[in-house]
Amino acid sequence: MRSRRRTSVLAICLFFFFHASFAQEVIAIDDNLDQYIFTVDDLAYIEDADGSFKFEDVLGQYARHQFKPNQLYAPHNSNLKSTYWVCIKVQGNPKSKKKWLLEIFDQTIDEVDAYVPLATGAYQQIEMGDARPFDQRRFMHKNFEIEISHSDTVVRNYFFRFQSKSRVNFIVVLRSYDRFIYYALNEYFVYGLFYGMILVVAIYNLLMFFAIRERSYIVYIVYVLSVGIFTMTADGIAFQYLWPEFPQWNDTAHAIALFLLVLSGLVFTKMFLHTRARHPKLDLLLNAIIVVRSIVFVLAITFLPALFEFRWIEFIPVAAAFYCGLYSYLKGNKSARFFALAYGLLFLAFCVKVLINLDIDFIAGSIVTHYSISIGFWFEMWLLSFALGDKVRIIKDSKDRALRRIIKQHEVNQLLKDKVNRELEHEVSKRTKEISDQKLIIEMANEKLREQADEITKMNALLDLDNYKLKRTIHDEMLARAGSKNMDYDKFKEIFPEELTCLRYLEQQKWENGYSCRKCQHDKFHLAKNGFDRRCSRCGYVESPTAYTIFRGVKFPLEKAFYILHLVITERDDLTIDEISETLDLRRNTCWAFKDKVNKIIRKHHLDKGQAAHWENIIFKVEDIPV
Repeated sequence: MRSRRRTSVLAICLFFFFHASFAQEVIAIDDNLDQYIFTVDDLAYIEDADGSFKFEDVLGQYARHQFKPNQLYAPHNSNLKSTYWVCIKVQGNPKSKKKWLLEIFDQTIDEVDAYVPLATGAYQQIEMGDARPFDQRRFMHKNFEIEISHSDTVVRNYFFRFQSKSRVNFIVVLRSYDRFIYYALNEYFVYGLFYGMILVVAIYNLLMFFAIRERSYIVYIVYVLSVGIFTMTADGIAFQYLWPEFPQWNDTAHAIALFLLVLSGLVFTKMFLHTRARHPKLDLLLNAIIVVRSIVFVLAITFLPALFEFRWIEFIPVAAAFYCGLYSYLKGNKSARFFALAYGLLFLAFCVKVLINLDIDFIAGSIVTHYSISIGFWFEMWLLSFALGDKVRIIKDSKDRALRRIIKQHEVNQLLKDKVNRELEHEVSKRTKEISDQKLIIEMANEKLREQADEITKMNALLDLDNYKLKRTIHDEMLARAGSKNMDYDKFKEIFPEELTCLRYLEQQKWENGYSCRKCQHDKFHLAKNGFDRRCSRCGYVESPTAYTIFRGVKFPLEKAFYILHLVITERDDLTIDEISETLDLRRNTCWAFKDKVNKIIRKHHLDKGQAAHWENIIFKVEDIPV
């Protein structure tokens, strides 16, 4: 019996202890306190796994104490497919002279439905969230706010239903209107400074690009603008001012801005640190991260939107950029010091954000840690701008040092040049004197040479005259031999061995007294390719040595025609046409025709045998003899 009583007492104690441990705190409105953040025991929640709960069902579950007490500083949706209901208790204060509201911090929640208790005991539903048009909100503010009543001391339960595709925090703050206005004005002022700074940094780097034409400035401008768009989407500023009527753009713009931020940041790291030339292995690492991150982005934007929720992967590019900067600085790259510091601070900000997501209470409870990413980006952008300027300064210092070395070397070279010039001037003056002496000797020698040249010219004139007489004698002797009756074909070929010899003889005889064109009587000509034909320089008429001679139109070798002419003018009647044909290896008719042609010219011009013995009396008298 005693054991049963003890068991009953223990059960009753456990019930009251259990009930007391789950007792939800009631927050009373107090004019001495401008704001209060609901944390831990202040909130109770229930998870709706399939989103089927109605508000009446939730009221019943709350009445049956089925809500769970919150154990986190910032409760969040651990299951993205579930809908969460949260309840807070607020006690009115009719003595309060202030107006009060409830504000929900995380502006990225897709759907937030607030159920506000009325004096009649009913509830008013207010729909909010970044998946709904911005102008549906009661307050034109980036966060979500609802007014509350405090006309009596009744404890009222405020219910909130929130659901989101991504991980969000549900932080509720009780604020007076005065505190809200003060906080909102200062917050928007800070945002204005932050985004204005981004714009200033972008314009500054654009001007730097136009000044020095460094391509890394363009990549950095893309990075800075991507940071601006990313933070605007994360803070809700972009939704409020850029696309308030298109809530579907929130997630897409956030994802694209984040991808451009990572991509441009890694490309800027490659260009700033010159990893391809200085650190090839790090360059391969950065290229691999760029490729993998691009593949993840394409898959997320097309087929697997759930990949956008793996936000921890952005920790990898930041860590890689920080490691590359630190490694490059330790390897002696002084221009990487501000770069490593910038990404070190951003890396620290990402670490803080990761710890917040792990629900570390002492970290999550700070305003600085809540805005750690924005603060990290703020410092990073300024430090990266300093890094670019520091890099330019270091390059300028290196160029200045190189210029000073060049100037110093130039001075040394100038001294050497002056010394060499003095030596050269001495040598030149010495050599000039020698040349002057040599010039006098050469002039004397030239004078002797001119005298000798005059004597040689006179001797050459005498020799030319003797040569002319000798050639004339040889020519006459050759013609005399050609006119000999006892000369056979073999001896004749010693005088006219080939066609070129015959053409040369005709050329000399035909133009011995000078050239005159038969068409225009011009006396200037050009030799043709064969070296014998002459083309008139004025009209272009071409005349060959055989033209207007007895040999015009001859189709057999010219030296054989010369021999037939020789036989005719020497009256070699002892040779028949058949013998001539056999000797010259020509057809009989060919030999007879040319022989007859020669006889016709002799008869036409009434030449006796003495006159015919001179070849030119026959060769050039063919004007009216048919060919």
